[in-house]
Amino acid sequence: MKRRMINVDRKRVDAPSIDDSWRTPQILDALGIVFFNKCYLCELKYLNPDDFQVEHFRERASNDELKRDWSNLYLACGNCNSIEPKKAWNGGYLDPCADEDDVETLIKYKFYHGNYDNPRFSPASPLPNIKTINSVNLLTRLHQGHNPNTKRKTASLRELINRRAKKLIKTITLHQQALNKNDHEAARQNETQIRRYLSRQSPFTMLMRCIGSRYNYAYLFD
Repeated sequence: MKRRMINVDRKRVDAPSIDDSWRTPQILDALGIVFFNKCYLCELKYLNPDDFQVEHFRERASNDELKRDWSNLYLACGNCNSIEPKKAWNGGYLDPCADEDDVETLIKYKFYHGNYDNPRFSPASPLPNIKTINSVNLLTRLHQGHNPNTKRKTASLRELINRRAKKLIKTITLHQQALNKNDHEAARQNETQIRRYLSRQSPFTMLMRCIGSRYNYAYLFD
């Protein structure tokens, strides 16, 4: 059970039928639309939802109906699924599908000392609720690891984030240079590219948006 990322809306698709299996092509395609083909925890993106695992948000051990409850199915990458605690922490986690859990504002995303392979998470409020605290601690675990083995497993994720962050910053630099030169066509093209980096459909949206906010590009958030 792990939470984070961007707010999503299940009403974007009709609920698929669920029988004995919760991992059919129809279910995976529907989840891919809801979660933009991204892990709902780390926001790693794949072209095909078949590359993800189907996660049960609420533990299903004590309630067999939760196995086939559409609202309980989420896309998760293999690394997040293996690193998460096997039992949810007391108090639960923020739910990106719940209107009352605004994961985009309750959690602060940042990079430590400008190191883009070192993402950090903290509560946005000075008085966070237990779900926010648990979610922040879980995100830290999923990105940084909590023992030598998981620190090695999360290294590839951090490097992907690092590469994307540096590409975004390079594009921002090109955009600002184009503006200074009054090169409107180049500025327009770079701004379009920045918008893509900051889109909720792109990988690592919230971490990229912390960079976008720093450089005053919040007006491009969708």
